[in-house]
Amino acid sequence: MSAEVLRRVEVQIASKWARCDADLVHRAIVNLVRNGLEAMLEHGAAGVLVARAAPADGGEGIVFEVEDAGPGIPDGIRARMFNPFFTTRKSGTGLGLAIVHRIAEAHGGRVEVVSPCRDGRGTLVRLVLPRGATDGPDAVEIVVPPRTRRERAA
Repeated sequence: MSAEVLRRVEVQIASKWARCDADLVHRAIVNLVRNGLEAMLEHGAAGVLVARAAPADGGEGIVFEVEDAGPGIPDGIRARMFNPFFTTRKSGTGLGLAIVHRIAEAHGGRVEVVSPCRDGRGTLVRLVLPRGATDGPDAVEIVVPPRTRRERAA
């Protein structure tokens, strides 16, 4: 990975919780981060990839956000990006974002995309899960601790 392309990954955390299948949500977040990093690397975009977790509007769930500094996603691609086997990359299966979408739906949630998101560039993807999304055997409570004073100052 080029140091000129990826300088650092920031994680910003706010206070809230939700019940979900931890393995599935982990997979979804990893897929979103991987897509953001790949978009930045493929296009030589310098900047910061930011991953955040915060309470959903009204405190009725949790939002995981991944924001990259890539070139953004054109409208025609955005309309198809969650379709299985759709990809714009030379290699890859085209399943990463389809899996994210399925995981969101399985939890009664949704995926939102804002692109461009900043200064005509970048993409912000939100995985929104409602509170108490699942009570299955693999359900865990995700506790997102409040940031400490030191983290806020950084």
